[in-house]
Amino acid sequence: MPVSATPKTAVSCSLAFSLIIRVSSATFYKFKARCGGLEVSDVKRLKALENENGKLKKLLAEAMLTKAAEA
Repeated sequence: MPVSATPKTAVSCSLAFSLIIRVSSATFYKFKARCGGLEVSDVKRLKALENENGKLKKLLAEAMLTKAAEA
């Protein structure tokens, strides 16, 4: 039964890359797990949607606070 594991060279390249761009290896691996298979345009779209979602959550929270203050 074959074992699927990351070769040591890929791990060392990933760590070297994280050092070159000056992010922690944890940050690099979190990004890689989240966006590893996406194209650049997809990552940009994801970031834009996350920003929009944050703005909408803030608007909803403000509306709920205003409604609670009026009651």
